[in-house]
Amino acid sequence: MKDWTVKHLSQLVGMTVKAIGFDPVTPESEYRYEDEYCLTLEGEDGKVTQAWIMCDPEGNGPGHLDIQPLSKAQAQQVRQHWRKNDTGS
Repeated sequence: MKDWTVKHLSQLVGMTVKAIGFDPVTPESEYRYEDEYCLTLEGEDGKVTQAWIMCDPEGNGPGHLDIQPLSKAQAQQVRQHWRKNDTGS
């Protein structure tokens, strides 16, 4: 388990957190008990990845990051959002 976890998390090494967001609980969802938070990261190669903070891969244990690389089109949309919401800080 430890080797798998290190390999899984190593996908984020060298990436920079560009945004933090969340997906609020929706009333119609019977499985989501809390808001889900997400880190949006960008690598030096320009690839954008989102890491959702979860309990575990199934959503019911001690801790897990659901790492999801974005397509080029999704990454472009995220970058446009960053520019639109840039506060200069």
